[in-house]
Amino acid sequence: MVDLLKLIFILTVIPLAEISLLVKLSHLVGFFFTIFLVAITGFIGAFFVKQQGTKVIKDINTSLSEGRMPVNSLIDGFLIFTGGILLITPGLLTDLSGLGCVLPFSRKYIKPLIKNRLSKFIRSGRFSFSSNDNQGTKTVEIIKEEQQTKK
Repeated sequence: MVDLLKLIFILTVIPLAEISLLVKLSHLVGFFFTIFLVAITGFIGAFFVKQQGTKVIKDINTSLSEGRMPVNSLIDGFLIFTGGILLITPGLLTDLSGLGCVLPFSRKYIKPLIKNRLSKFIRSGRFSFSSNDNQGTKTVEIIKEEQQTKK
Protein backbone atom coordinates (compact mmCIF):
# COMPACT_ATOMS: atom_id res chain seq x y z
CA MET A 1 0.00 0.00 0.00
CA VAL A 2 2.87 2.37 0.82
CA ASP A 3 4.48 1.67 -2.57
CA LEU A 4 1.20 2.48 -4.30
CA LEU A 5 1.00 5.83 -2.51
CA LYS A 6 4.57 6.63 -3.54
CA LEU A 7 3.75 5.78 -7.15
CA ILE A 8 0.62 7.96 -7.08
CA PHE A 9 2.69 10.80 -5.63
CA ILE A 10 5.38 10.46 -8.30
CA LEU A 11 2.93 10.21 -11.19
CA THR A 12 0.45 12.92 -10.13
CA VAL A 13 1.67 15.37 -7.53
CA ILE A 14 5.14 16.02 -8.97
CA PRO A 15 3.89 16.65 -12.55
CA LEU A 16 1.16 18.94 -11.22
CA ALA A 17 3.72 20.91 -9.22
CA GLU A 18 5.95 21.12 -12.32
CA ILE A 19 3.11 22.40 -14.50
CA SER A 20 2.07 24.92 -11.87
CA LEU A 21 5.64 26.21 -11.52
CA LEU A 22 6.10 26.46 -15.29
CA VAL A 23 2.82 28.37 -15.72
CA LYS A 24 3.70 30.81 -12.92
CA LEU A 25 7.20 31.29 -14.29
CA SER A 26 5.89 31.93 -17.80
CA HIS A 27 3.61 34.66 -16.41
CA LEU A 28 6.57 36.27 -14.65
CA VAL A 29 9.28 36.09 -17.32
CA GLY A 30 7.42 35.12 -20.47
CA PHE A 31 6.59 31.95 -22.32
CA PHE A 32 9.63 31.82 -24.60
CA PHE A 33 12.12 32.49 -21.81
CA THR A 34 10.53 29.69 -19.77
CA ILE A 35 10.85 27.28 -22.71
CA PHE A 36 14.44 28.45 -23.24
CA LEU A 37 15.24 27.89 -19.55
CA VAL A 38 13.87 24.34 -19.61
CA ALA A 39 15.73 23.57 -22.85
CA ILE A 40 19.06 25.03 -21.70
CA THR A 41 18.99 23.08 -18.43
CA GLY A 42 18.46 19.94 -20.51
CA PHE A 43 21.45 20.70 -22.75
CA ILE A 44 23.69 21.61 -19.81
CA GLY A 45 22.56 18.48 -18.02
CA ALA A 46 23.27 16.29 -21.05
CA PHE A 47 26.79 17.71 -21.22
CA PHE A 48 27.44 16.93 -17.55
CA VAL A 49 25.84 13.46 -17.79
CA LYS A 50 28.15 12.56 -20.68
CA GLN A 51 31.24 14.03 -18.99
CA GLN A 52 30.61 12.55 -15.55
CA GLY A 53 29.35 9.24 -16.93
CA THR A 54 32.55 8.76 -18.93
CA LYS A 55 34.64 9.55 -15.85
CA VAL A 56 32.69 7.07 -13.71
CA ILE A 57 33.04 4.30 -16.30
CA LYS A 58 36.81 4.85 -16.33
CA ASP A 59 36.88 4.79 -12.51
CA ILE A 60 34.88 1.54 -12.44
CA ASN A 61 37.23 -0.08 -14.96
CA THR A 62 40.27 1.07 -12.98
CA SER A 63 38.88 -0.31 -9.72
CA LEU A 64 37.96 -3.63 -11.29
CA SER A 65 41.36 -4.00 -12.95
CA GLU A 66 42.97 -3.42 -9.55
CA GLY A 67 40.70 -6.07 -7.97
CA ARG A 68 38.71 -3.60 -5.87
CA MET A 69 34.94 -3.34 -5.62
CA PRO A 70 34.00 0.04 -7.20
CA VAL A 71 31.40 0.94 -4.57
CA ASN A 72 31.73 4.72 -4.77
CA SER A 73 31.86 4.71 -8.56
CA LEU A 74 28.78 2.49 -8.81
CA ILE A 75 26.83 4.85 -6.56
CA ASP A 76 28.08 7.78 -8.64
CA GLY A 77 26.91 5.96 -11.77
CA PHE A 78 23.50 5.35 -10.24
CA LEU A 79 23.17 9.02 -9.31
CA ILE A 80 24.30 10.18 -12.76
CA PHE A 81 21.82 7.82 -14.43
CA THR A 82 19.02 9.04 -12.15
CA GLY A 83 20.02 12.64 -12.78
CA GLY A 84 19.96 12.04 -16.53
CA ILE A 85 16.42 10.69 -16.34
CA LEU A 86 15.33 13.67 -14.25
CA LEU A 87 16.94 16.09 -16.70
CA ILE A 88 15.07 14.51 -19.63
CA THR A 89 11.78 15.04 -17.80
CA PRO A 90 10.55 18.55 -18.59
CA GLY A 91 10.21 20.86 -15.62
CA LEU A 92 12.31 23.00 -13.33
CA LEU A 93 12.01 20.91 -10.16
CA THR A 94 13.12 17.75 -11.93
CA ASP A 95 15.91 19.67 -13.71
CA LEU A 96 17.24 21.02 -10.41
CA SER A 97 17.02 17.56 -8.84
CA GLY A 98 18.75 16.05 -11.87
CA LEU A 99 21.56 18.59 -11.79
CA GLY A 100 21.97 17.85 -8.09
CA CYS A 101 22.51 14.18 -8.92
CA VAL A 102 24.87 14.88 -11.82
CA LEU A 103 27.16 17.63 -10.52
CA PRO A 104 30.10 16.25 -8.51
CA PHE A 105 30.03 18.86 -5.73
CA SER A 106 26.38 18.14 -4.90
CA ARG A 107 26.72 14.37 -5.43
CA LYS A 108 29.14 14.16 -2.51
CA TYR A 109 26.29 15.20 -0.20
CA ILE A 110 23.78 12.76 -1.71
CA LYS A 111 26.14 9.76 -1.82
CA PRO A 112 26.27 9.20 1.99
CA LEU A 113 22.45 9.12 2.06
CA ILE A 114 22.43 6.39 -0.61
CA LYS A 115 25.16 4.44 1.23
CA ASN A 116 23.25 4.60 4.51
CA ARG A 117 20.09 3.39 2.81
CA LEU A 118 21.93 0.50 1.14
CA SER A 119 23.65 -0.36 4.43
CA LYS A 120 20.24 -0.66 6.11
CA PHE A 121 19.05 -2.97 3.33
CA ILE A 122 22.16 -5.12 3.68
CA ARG A 123 21.89 -5.34 7.48
CA SER A 124 18.23 -6.35 7.22
CA GLY A 125 19.15 -9.11 4.76
CA ARG A 126 16.95 -7.72 1.98
CA PHE A 127 19.87 -6.79 -0.29
CA SER A 128 23.34 -8.18 -1.02
CA PHE A 129 26.10 -7.95 -3.62
CA SER A 130 27.79 -11.03 -4.99
CA SER A 131 30.94 -11.38 -7.01
CA ASN A 132 32.19 -14.40 -8.97
CA ASP A 133 35.90 -15.08 -9.08
CA ASN A 134 38.10 -18.13 -9.51
CA GLN A 135 37.71 -19.04 -5.84
CA GLY A 136 33.92 -19.27 -5.89
CA THR A 137 31.25 -16.81 -4.92
CA LYS A 138 31.77 -14.33 -2.13
CA THR A 139 29.52 -11.64 -0.73
CA VAL A 140 30.86 -8.11 -0.63
CA GLU A 141 29.20 -5.68 1.72
CA ILE A 142 29.19 -1.93 1.23
CA ILE A 143 29.75 -1.37 4.93
CA LYS A 144 33.09 -3.20 4.95
CA GLU A 145 34.17 -1.57 1.67
CA GLU A 146 33.31 1.85 3.08
CA GLN A 147 35.45 1.25 6.18
CA GLN A 148 38.40 0.09 4.07
CA THR A 149 38.31 3.14 1.81
CA LYS A 150 38.34 5.53 4.80
CA LYS A 151 41.55 4.03 6.23
